[in-house]
Amino acid sequence: MKLQNSPQRRLRNQRGQSLTVPAILITLLIIGVIGIFSFEVARSASARDQLRTATESAALAGAAALASFPQDDPSAWHSDAIAQAKSIFAQNEVYGISLNGATEGDGIPTAGQTLLQFQFIDPTTKTAVAFGDPKGKVMEITAKYGYTPLFASFIGSTVAVLPLHTQASGGLGELDVALCFDCSGSMEFETFVTEVRRTWDPVAGKIQYQTVSVRKNTSEAIRPQHLFVNAALRGATDSGSPPGNFPPGVASNTGVTDAVVNIDEKPVFAGLSEGGFDFPDVATLVEASRGNLESAAAFNASQANVSLSGGVGPKPGYQAKYFELARKHTHPFAEAEQAAKNFYKLMNRNTRAHFGFVAFQAQVGETSSTSFPESNVDSSYPPGGIGNFALPGISLVSDPDTTNFDTCTAAVGTVVPEGGTNIGGSVERAIRMFTTGSRPNARKAIIVFTDGSPTSGGPLSGDPETNCRLAAQLAHDKSIAIYTVGMALDPSLIPEQQRVLGDKVPTGMAFIAGNDSKFFQVTDPSQLNAAFTAIARQLTQLVE
Repeated sequence: MKLQNSPQRRLRNQRGQSLTVPAILITLLIIGVIGIFSFEVARSASARDQLRTATESAALAGAAALASFPQDDPSAWHSDAIAQAKSIFAQNEVYGISLNGATEGDGIPTAGQTLLQFQFIDPTTKTAVAFGDPKGKVMEITAKYGYTPLFASFIGSTVAVLPLHTQASGGLGELDVALCFDCSGSMEFETFVTEVRRTWDPVAGKIQYQTVSVRKNTSEAIRPQHLFVNAALRGATDSGSPPGNFPPGVASNTGVTDAVVNIDEKPVFAGLSEGGFDFPDVATLVEASRGNLESAAAFNASQANVSLSGGVGPKPGYQAKYFELARKHTHPFAEAEQAAKNFYKLMNRNTRAHFGFVAFQAQVGETSSTSFPESNVDSSYPPGGIGNFALPGISLVSDPDTTNFDTCTAAVGTVVPEGGTNIGGSVERAIRMFTTGSRPNARKAIIVFTDGSPTSGGPLSGDPETNCRLAAQLAHDKSIAIYTVGMALDPSLIPEQQRVLGDKVPTGMAFIAGNDSKFFQVTDPSQLNAAFTAIARQLTQLVE
């Protein structure tokens, strides 16, 4: 009688075939190897994903640096981008192994070694350029990592190394961006302005320049001014005119004839010389602003020749130099103008952007030639004349070779503070730009800068705030991001700006617009550059 459980027993597989014990062991070994191999494949793929995440994060950081580096040295620009990319890359890991020790280099990495390569791409030609070439606006990062399979690490093998490879590029794709720039009257409210009464002293035989006040929070800094001056008190002409006679019934110790900017930015003007033009005192500021120092004829006719001290004499260009310095020292307007120009420069140098510009006050710039008429001195003083002041709207252009950078930058330098604040109208105008001049594949963004809150409505609503929200909704519907910058020099303005411009409340323009829109609050003009630079970073995205 045979025993069925003898050592030579056979087992049957699923097909009914018998298997010997060695065959079973071989089958189990094969299954185990396949399982280990499948596990290692999945684990290596996961490791590659972790490396890819680190590489893409680094590329994004490098791209942000490319989009916001403020200097003009292209080599330093690229160096900063690499440094930022390395810093972010080092904060990542692959299966618990830190990538902090990554080094620049090529070749095949050893176990646990990470090699990084950086090159910069010209987004127009799609080709690599030399380090420090300003056309290199896209960063491409290649990362290689020496991955040791888990099984090999268990048995202590350093031979079995699987090199993992990933690549990512960071920078800005095509971007069409329009800047809505507030040039309302409050943009000169932080300027020291000296109000002067210019009168003739018949006893002394010269002009007296009496300081009536030095104050801020006034719209008298630069033209157009609103002096409420009596025509007879100021004189029959604006230039080459001696002081006027006081009309009957007007006391000689009342009234203001001139308002000038303290171009040294001190509460009491102490004098300044620049570019060969001397301004030793307020009297010289007054005569320069009137044009009485432009020629000997105006100098003598105005009686400035017998009245000014400090060796000041006539010289062509005095009036232009005064207005140049007055504009430069009108606050916060001067800081806003410079921040806008820097933003354009930053985006033009570092990205593939096309630009638009919308100046706004109560009115909104529609075309490059839009302007508004206003009295240079005051409506009550006809001899001062009517000025034609720029309020430009520069449209986007779809032509790939026309960025409008120069045109927009120049336009910023032509506007003057005046009037109310139509924020919603400026955004609506910018949105219309995108429907006619935007590139089909370009990302679209509107930047809104204001130092106040909306005081004027139209065209979407007569109510100023409703007008803003309807414009924001229109941007949302057209997939246009709105980045709002609210400068609140008066802290009491902050809640209102957050309500109207913010990204955290449902009534805010950035909240309504969506599409990654953001609000930036600043409380000092010195923070404007940082705010615009932060917007440049926000616009950064992975190219690939």
